[in-house]
Amino acid sequence: MTPTPATANRHALSVARDALCVMLLVYLLCIAGILTRPLGLLAAFWPANAVLLGLFVRRPRLVGPGGWLGATLGYLAADLLTGTPLWPALWLTATNLASVGVSYLLFRPLSYDDRRLRRPQAVMLVFWICAAGAAAAALVGTLLAPALAGLDFATSTLSWFTGELTNNLVVLPVLLTAPTLSLRAILPRQPLLRLQQIVRSASGPALTLAASVPATLLIGGPGALAFPVPALLWCALSFSPFTTAVLTALVNAWQMIAVTLDLLPNLAVEGSPQAIISMRLGVTLLALGPITAASISATRRETLRILDHQLNHDSLTGALTRGALLKQGAAALTQLMPHQPVAVLMLDIDHFKRINDHYGHATGDHTLAVFAATIAANLRANDLFGRLGGEEFAIIMPDTTPARAQEVAERLRAQTEQAHVQVAEGRAPLQLTVSIGVAHQMPGHTLPQALALADKLLYEAKAAGRNRVRSNAAPTADHNQMALAQM
Repeated sequence: MTPTPATANRHALSVARDALCVMLLVYLLCIAGILTRPLGLLAAFWPANAVLLGLFVRRPRLVGPGGWLGATLGYLAADLLTGTPLWPALWLTATNLASVGVSYLLFRPLSYDDRRLRRPQAVMLVFWICAAGAAAAALVGTLLAPALAGLDFATSTLSWFTGELTNNLVVLPVLLTAPTLSLRAILPRQPLLRLQQIVRSASGPALTLAASVPATLLIGGPGALAFPVPALLWCALSFSPFTTAVLTALVNAWQMIAVTLDLLPNLAVEGSPQAIISMRLGVTLLALGPITAASISATRRETLRILDHQLNHDSLTGALTRGALLKQGAAALTQLMPHQPVAVLMLDIDHFKRINDHYGHATGDHTLAVFAATIAANLRANDLFGRLGGEEFAIIMPDTTPARAQEVAERLRAQTEQAHVQVAEGRAPLQLTVSIGVAHQMPGHTLPQALALADKLLYEAKAAGRNRVRSNAAPTADHNQMALAQM
């Protein structure tokens, strides 16, 4: 179908916008890299290629005419505006594009988890991809490097290769592991508590890492480049892969600049290209350790999280199991102040046995899943919702007044009435109802006692005709409290 003029205009505008954004980003990154370029040598730190590659991997929409055009213009503008003649600028641009292009083609077959470094094996895959991109840059760049720096063929080839490989492995993991920004991530639910947790868990590895960097400058020597490794490994076991990648990138970028500019004492580089190449390669290989350890640690944490969820949640409804509800409920209640109210709700689907007998267990299971989803959607994040067995569920609501609990229970009852369960084709959907008992925990009484009272109130609701809410805050509360005292 032939695109309309409006569609063509929107496409052209999108291409132009992509080209402009990529061009500005590449230009600024190239300028930053050129500022670290010693006379006669390659830049000590060149982040432009790695950032462009990471952007293309994370945002494939940019991999089009606009993205490649913008990158080309950004590379050219940075070199031309800093005094590089046109022909060398064109060749340097081709070198940069060759590195990004080859690496991106090799990234395409990788799975989403591998592109995000969510498997330990992915770190080595990214290493070989970066090595292939660095080799492509070396093949193109060595034809120009002798004219620029007066280096022999072997030295210029190794210089291009190690420089490109190091820059990619330092910067790229940061972009691949970067989380998607969200308001919840920026503004946590309990910012002060979250800040305390971060300070408590981060202080040890962060202080150790901060101490290792000055030690590198004070002691010097070839071994100084490995001083931050133990601290980075500690960070890898304590932080997320993204945080570890950021810290590793900062340390390694500083090391590359220090090596190239001969800032470390007793290193004996003295502008030797061979020594700089060796040091760069050493920095590159050291960077792999913390990132791999962070990936392994993150995989382990995710596996434990999945196992914990499977252990503590009902597989059919997603609600907490009975044991998990009692354990987490007791823990939540111990954290409350004595004057803070707690509500315990007991819920039972009306006529569930009839649904099972008449429509079969598959429909019964679906009914439980629909009911649980309806209830969970109407609760707060700190409310605990669990399945006690069969069609009976319970909710523990910390810091909830009797009036608020009654209001929530009525809303849950009304929402359940609106939930429909589809059965066989051509038959009317099932309409659910629920009976709810609401107990308010009183000083000196345990969670099991409150659950027992809520269960008693639940059966009072069923005896009154079902699809009802009964609470010990109602006019009959005195009778219910006496019953609880006798338990």
